[in-house]
Amino acid sequence: MGTSSSSPSTLLSADIRLLGDLLGKIIQEQQGISSFDLVEKVRLNAKARRSGDESAAQELLNLIKKTSLEEKSALIKAFSNYFQLINIAEDQQRIRVLRQRERDNQLEETIDGAIKALKDSGYSAERMHKLLAQLRLRFVLTAHPSEAKRQEILVKLRNIAQMMTRQERENLIPIEEDNLISSLAEEIEALWQTRAVRNQKKTVLDEVNFGLYFVTSVIMDVVVEIYDEFYASLQKHFPERDWSDLHRFLRYGSWIGGDRDGNPNVTTDITLETLEIQRDAARAVYLEDLRSLIDHLTQATETAHSTELLTEFVPASESDLLFSDELYRESLVHIIGRLERDEYDNHEDLFEDLKKIQNSLSKNRGKRVAAGKLRRLLRKVRLFGLQLMPLDIREDARLYAGAVAELMAAYGIAENYQDLPEAEKQKLLIAEINNPRPFFPPDPTQFGDTVQHVVKTWQMIAKAHKRYGTECIDAAIASMSQYPSDVLTMLLFAKEVGVQDDIDIAPLFEKIDDLRRAPEVMQTLFENPTYAEHLEKRDKRQSIMIGYSDSSKDGGYIASNWHLYQAQRQLSQACDGYGIEVELFHGRGGSIGRGGGPANRAILSQPAASLRGGIKITEQGEVIAYRYSNRDIARRHLQQVLNAVMLVLGDVENDHVNQT
Repeated sequence: MGTSSSSPSTLLSADIRLLGDLLGKIIQEQQGISSFDLVEKVRLNAKARRSGDESAAQELLNLIKKTSLEEKSALIKAFSNYFQLINIAEDQQRIRVLRQRERDNQLEETIDGAIKALKDSGYSAERMHKLLAQLRLRFVLTAHPSEAKRQEILVKLRNIAQMMTRQERENLIPIEEDNLISSLAEEIEALWQTRAVRNQKKTVLDEVNFGLYFVTSVIMDVVVEIYDEFYASLQKHFPERDWSDLHRFLRYGSWIGGDRDGNPNVTTDITLETLEIQRDAARAVYLEDLRSLIDHLTQATETAHSTELLTEFVPASESDLLFSDELYRESLVHIIGRLERDEYDNHEDLFEDLKKIQNSLSKNRGKRVAAGKLRRLLRKVRLFGLQLMPLDIREDARLYAGAVAELMAAYGIAENYQDLPEAEKQKLLIAEINNPRPFFPPDPTQFGDTVQHVVKTWQMIAKAHKRYGTECIDAAIASMSQYPSDVLTMLLFAKEVGVQDDIDIAPLFEKIDDLRRAPEVMQTLFENPTYAEHLEKRDKRQSIMIGYSDSSKDGGYIASNWHLYQAQRQLSQACDGYGIEVELFHGRGGSIGRGGGPANRAILSQPAASLRGGIKITEQGEVIAYRYSNRDIARRHLQQVLNAVMLVLGDVENDHVNQT
């Protein structure tokens, strides 16, 4: 066991040795001594080969050739588990170094560092407040087949990581240390016996639950911590202003259960079920926190008076009270009951009920209690609502165009819509958007599968808005967008189901030529009175997505990145010219070729003006597991990204001030 005085490399070696020894013991118990010996021979030969021993390479090859299929299977299992455990040790080392740097006041790329840098550059509290109004960052979780770990494996790995953290940070006595090692061995044994991959194909709802695992177990708490960190730093550097009104500048969204582009398994029923699962997950988190608060808010009424704001929570008959002299607890019982019965139509009502309790505590000598667990729950409710995160609905623009073509032919509007010049397509679409006559057929089953699919999708959006509120699905994205007609088609569909004022219509430009054309496409739309009217209802904000993977496949890595940069700069200029705030949505993958890499460095390289209207970034399956399995690593990721966004926005503000 390492101590705080040990060097970082010594502590890392100790962690690797501990986890490796425990795994070795489990292999001997589960597979036998001969299997363990084989693993050791392979490991030692591989190590020797890396050190330049040429004979070790041949010996390793001969050794593998002689093994049976069963032995190969055991080898694969041993080393896959070993590398997972080593990853935990390396994560612990990274966290260890970060914490030491923070203790020594040497940690860079932090929220406090960005705020201090802006103050040192001349920012006043008022300018900082204006800059923060522009700060909008959303990470969008997406499913990805390259993440194959089962949730059961992730939970076990997280348990092991938490035990390793406890081992280092707590001053354990010998018996506690022995018990912790026994618990580690128990978890590793269970890990060994747990099937590493699924024995059946992953379903969409499996992917939904995979994403929700990270949201409910890590992301929600870490985001609240980030807001606390933001607030503390602002109060430290700009104490002359009250910063308690921080807006929702950091949020999460999801494509999982909403992205139907090329995935026939994402049906309207699946999307609605996803929204219900998210709502249930949110309620479960809040109920757990509320039940914890019942044990915390035990103040007796005679010592911590409650204001008249709480009287509405108390039953008319005092005999109905569970806590007759503890009205704060009684108020929580009332809120829990409403939440269990799903009686809150929106998160604002839940927030207001909790806020009444906080206000009462603050007014009655309970400011510390009001600013503790209850305030953190209030932040959580405000940031994640009753749906946790909004879904985006993505579909291929070509499929949408096919549906329009079929309907226009059936109505006698245009026999060959797909072959018409782009200007003529736009003219027909605008006419239909402004036509009070329905465009969707009363009986879609009289048409082909494409029309049925499109009608059901958009009717589902309207149904979801009615059931869960308009924030549950707040963006529709058309992949492979090329022309203004691709965007107008979505506006037509939104108008057909009555959601045109409640949803962002976002093109996704992916190919190199489409990225080149994107600024002209958006200018054409902005000059169209019908589309301009839609943007007025959306606070003159336009979401535009740019794709990294397809542009890289289309033009190569260097050409792709150059055209992506140019597109961002030109799109920002085009939007500025029409008084439109642009939210650029970066469709990044996990690998470098698909736009992956450190998100903060990518942001620092963006055109400064491209962040004024906010930024959205996809987090794909394998990246989700890496960034959000550990709270400390998740927190560090968000610190670095927010640091980058604020510094870039600060440059935008400075440029603007200099120009005026």
